Amino acid sequence: MKNALTIFFVLLFLSSCDNSYQDVKVYYDSGEIKAEGVMYLSFEHGVWTRYYKNGTKESEGEFFKGVQTGDWYWYFDNGQIKESSHFEENDAHGVSKRYFKNGQIRAQDIWAYDLREGRSYAFHENGSKSYAGLFNDGLRDSVWVWYYDNGVIEDSVRFVYGDEQGLGVSYFKNGNKKEYGQWKNGLKYGVWRYFSNEGKLNKKGEFNQFGYREGIWVLKDSLNKFDSIIKYTSGYIDTCYSIPTDTLNLDSLNIQPFELKGGENENKGSYIDMEG
Repeated sequence: MKNALTIFFVLLFLSSCDNSYQDVKVYYDSGEIKAEGVMYLSFEHGVWTRYYKNGTKESEGEFFKGVQTGDWYWYFDNGQIKESSHFEENDAHGVSKRYFKNGQIRAQDIWAYDLREGRSYAFHENGSKSYAGLFNDGLRDSVWVWYYDNGVIEDSVRFVYGDEQGLGVSYFKNGNKKEYGQWKNGLKYGVWRYFSNEGKLNKKGEFNQFGYREGIWVLKDSLNKFDSIIKYTSGYIDTCYSIPTDTLNLDSLNIQPFELKGGENENKGSYIDMEG
């Protein structure tokens, strides 16, 4: 009797194990196959493949009891590979590559348990560089450079553990300087200068330690009629007035303490020394 019971429970266990794994197919409402794979209990398990309505693969990769593992691939609806990544227990780990629909590589990153690490770079669809830099523990940590699709630098700035630090410079697509100034702990700091597409300095002012506009800012009028002089306090406008354009030379502009006297209404703030 004891042996009979043992055999019964063994058979029951084997039957239960067999029923734990099920081949599954999922379909679109219109009847096309959408996904197929194996379910273990309530988990996706083993290789799973998903499809576009036109029948081409959308993605393919392996699960272990619902957890992504191994190499995974994603595709465009024309069958061209879109992205490839490696996973360890649901975390991206190793080299990840992304592609344009024409097959041209779009970007490459290195992952360490879901954090980007080391060199990261990307390209425009025409094959020219888009950006390049380094990650450290998932944070930008080096000089990063972004490029236009014609090869001209768009932005350049150093990151220190995720925050912009030091000189930052931006350019127009024609190569002319767009803006430059200092960064401190991820915030614009000190005097920043801004230029027109033709290379003319058209705005200049200072940011405080909290990244807010502070003190006197001067804006050149694009219509060549009047320039604006604006006094900021912690990002808020205190005083604003206009003067005939080209009265100021922004290249030699020096910001110093001043008083603006306007009859009965006297506004105190900073003045602009047009000589220094």
